[in-house]
Amino acid sequence: MRTARVARAVQLSGACVRANKERGYPSVENFWNDLNKLLSDFYKVTVYKGRWVQYLEGLGMTIALAALACLIGVCIGVLVALVKYYAGGKKSFGWKTVNAACGIYVTVIRGTPIVVQLLIAYTILFNGSFEACVFAFGVNSGAYVAEIIRGGLKDPRISPWTSVVAVEVAPDLKSCKAWISVLGDEEVRKSTLQGLKSAEGFIRRELARTINLRNTPDITFVMDQSIEYGVNMSHKIDEVIAADEQAQKPENEVAEDTEETEEGDE
Repeated sequence: MRTARVARAVQLSGACVRANKERGYPSVENFWNDLNKLLSDFYKVTVYKGRWVQYLEGLGMTIALAALACLIGVCIGVLVALVKYYAGGKKSFGWKTVNAACGIYVTVIRGTPIVVQLLIAYTILFNGSFEACVFAFGVNSGAYVAEIIRGGLKDPRISPWTSVVAVEVAPDLKSCKAWISVLGDEEVRKSTLQGLKSAEGFIRRELARTINLRNTPDITFVMDQSIEYGVNMSHKIDEVIAADEQAQKPENEVAEDTEETEEGDE
């Protein structure tokens, strides 16, 4: 009786194994076969016929490309940032031209996909792929490095007589309006507003770093002229008062002369 049960169990287990094989279910035998095939493929791809040497050569070329591109990007970025920092407060035509050229470089490079820059460098400027990659990645990183360095420097376009009048934050903390007031002429106000607008990203990062908020708002600077209007009105009031005092002086002098004449007649 026991022998019959054991035979029946062996038959059932064999039937289950055959059914699993037919249906494609995993088994221990299939696992070891798949692992052996995976290791064999890995050996053929990486070790067979010294292919690992090619991988090491590719890794070395990638490291050299990254290092050279980083060096070129840092040099270009530092130069462009210093030029924009120094030329930002200059009013001569030459410095304005240089500043505009640097601004166009940063805007165009940051707004163009790196694949397009690689294609231009490879097909037009250079014949070799390595030189084209170094040039394209270096020029691309230089624009971003310039903005990072320039954002960390004090912008000469921003007037020291700049004050924040009011701030309005949206309920969802995604946008913010900051009204500023600048004492100076129209050119000083425009340059200050341009400097603050160019530093919006830097100010937003500083807010995110110093204040723990659910959302860091996008800041929009708006020129407020209420303080300047009040100062101008105060000057006009002072001018009117001074004019009234000047107009009253002749009347007082005539009254004094009349009194002196009457006293002399008596």
